[in-house]
Amino acid sequence: MEGRNHHTARTYTNRVASLLLALVLVVVTPLTVFASSQDPLQALAKKVGCAYEDILTSDLVIPGESVSDWIAIATGCSGNPVKRNAYLKGLEAYVTAEYEKNGCLHNIKATEYHRISLAVLALGGDPTCFGVDSSGNPINLIAEGTYNWSNSDSLGMQGLNGWIFALITLDAKCYDVPPDAVYTREDIVAAILDAQTEEGGFGLSGGASDVDITAMTLQALAPYYHNDVNVQSSVDRALGWLSAQQSDSGDFTSWGEGTAEGTAQTVIALCSLGIDPRTDARFIKNGHSAMDGLLQYQTQSGMFKHTLDGDEDVMATEQAALALIAVQRLDQDGNRIYDFTEIAVYEGEDDPVSEKNPTDTGVWIAVAASAVLVTGGTVVVFMKRGKKKHV
Repeated sequence: MEGRNHHTARTYTNRVASLLLALVLVVVTPLTVFASSQDPLQALAKKVGCAYEDILTSDLVIPGESVSDWIAIATGCSGNPVKRNAYLKGLEAYVTAEYEKNGCLHNIKATEYHRISLAVLALGGDPTCFGVDSSGNPINLIAEGTYNWSNSDSLGMQGLNGWIFALITLDAKCYDVPPDAVYTREDIVAAILDAQTEEGGFGLSGGASDVDITAMTLQALAPYYHNDVNVQSSVDRALGWLSAQQSDSGDFTSWGEGTAEGTAQTVIALCSLGIDPRTDARFIKNGHSAMDGLLQYQTQSGMFKHTLDGDEDVMATEQAALALIAVQRLDQDGNRIYDFTEIAVYEGEDDPVSEKNPTDTGVWIAVAASAVLVTGGTVVVFMKRGKKKHV
């Protein structure tokens, strides 16, 4: 009996040691439960044959083009060293040229102002003084694209996304709205709330609700959730609608088809509200979380596909990258993805490029919901979490 007890104790000790060793390995090695542990932006750079820090100077991007600007936003949000000087200069030249040619960035699409403003902010620039108009005056993209919009009858002329991203852009750096502004924050919030459908979601131009637009709406309303009962009620209804759109594999369906983009936007929305997309019961279907739903679109290279049966896609990749960054910030009690209040101001010199590979930071490992170790038939879940306000 003594020998058996000694053997049992030794076996137990070995199992504990093996478990601790496995935990250490999880911390220092990439998780294999996903298609790839590689940073999607790193994979994107590799796809076009450049180093990560050169991605904004590659042939992949054209300043002022929609997907390119979103790549710039994602790289800026990632916090990894990147050469940004050429992109900022190119984007400023684009803004100046558009004003010289048309007198504005766009007559209807206010989101042109919002996207470029967010790109400038993500790269450390100042969108309140960016480019010059035909008279040589500096352009305030924030004012002209949000509270002083006058290019068309309404900020929402192009659809609800005009209101949504006006609010996101205003709150990106807590910009003051002057007393004589055309629109106040309250006006913009009210316009968004008024657009909610009877079923609880939001659509581009009324009528049917849409996953992407609903998720983006929640991103915009997130800063107001705990301070405005009307916003809180609206957000709670929208969360219920979004939950109902989740498939058994964890992703989200728009117009009958699951997409990486819709799932990524939902993950960003949940993180913006302090909701963990890996563990919240409302967003787990058939044992698959919203994060599981997103990661099933990732390929072995690290890029993402638009649909499960599609090819690698640049837009899907940059949106997924933003979602993964949002999860990282959630774990670190960091800012919302479009909160640039703490971003370093760009001083005109490119970032010093470290020899350290961006993927070595563990960012793309840490966003995994957990490391699952199976020992003796028991699933042990390890998760590092900070305190959060959950909706």
